[in-house]
Amino acid sequence: MLARENRIRKRKEIQEILDKGKWWQGPLFALVWRPAKNMRAVVICSKKIDKRAVGRNRIKRVVLEAWQKSGAEEWFQGEAVFLVKKAIGGKGIKELLEETLRFKTEIKKSEGKS
Repeated sequence: MLARENRIRKRKEIQEILDKGKWWQGPLFALVWRPAKNMRAVVICSKKIDKRAVGRNRIKRVVLEAWQKSGAEEWFQGEAVFLVKKAIGGKGIKELLEETLRFKTEIKKSEGKS
């Protein structure tokens, strides 16, 4: 679980990131991010993904765990919004970690271009 100061909680902040951030699409989730001084994140998982709150909360925990296990604190400086896709159902930490590492390589490519 992310520390309180590392969570994005306000709807206005989330909407601003969605409107002005860079998008990355993967098979399990879409990720919208923008540069910032501190690393902050939020996972959005709708009822279309899992009707039960228990299932949605588990998905959120697993996504954030994969994010932290990838060492995001070291290589990612910014705010991130994870938009979970239906394909995530039944996936474990290993698949999500692979997805996160694919995003990491994409970030490194985009930093090299600018």
